[in-house]
Amino acid sequence: MSDQIPLHEHFRRIKEQAREKELTIQDILSSLGSESHYTMIAFLIVPFLQPVPLLGLSSILGPLIGIIAAFTYFDKQPPIPKAWAQKKVPSATLIKICDNAEKLLKKFNKLVHIRWTFLLREPFYTLSVVLAVVNAILLALPLPIPFTNTLPAYAILFWALSQLEDDGLFAALSFVATGLCFAYFTLIALGIDIGVAKISA
Repeated sequence: MSDQIPLHEHFRRIKEQAREKELTIQDILSSLGSESHYTMIAFLIVPFLQPVPLLGLSSILGPLIGIIAAFTYFDKQPPIPKAWAQKKVPSATLIKICDNAEKLLKKFNKLVHIRWTFLLREPFYTLSVVLAVVNAILLALPLPIPFTNTLPAYAILFWALSQLEDDGLFAALSFVATGLCFAYFTLIALGIDIGVAKISA
């Protein structure tokens, strides 16, 4: 694991701070810990685990998640653009995200444990980082279509959980979710292409 503090403890601390004042993204990342890349990703991905796309939020957090995911490969803190770092998150929204994250963790708590660790080593590790970045890019696309946030979000969440808990099964689930995500976005692209062709005809 990238951090010895349990995930739910991070979320509890953030909720306490959010009740006192509005936090910036930099405040949130600082609360999650200097080395906890995967904890940051797991936290930031929570709002997108529902069918309705969050276009404005995904356009900001998608690239941020992608940057953090890329820097996990080098085990370095990602350089967060100042414009993003200083954005404030409404306290009510942040508290709701933390509540949802804690509920999600309770669901996964009994399922996640150490196994299939070969899927966490090379060449699978490099592949998983690349796919996480690609999923973050897909997440950021401004598409008002159901599940365009959900599929890449679950792929990223499974990857983060696999790294946090050394669980290769969740790494495998991340690969499967990525395959479904790519298939879905391919269908969307084909549908748009057919639609444009009919309009142009």
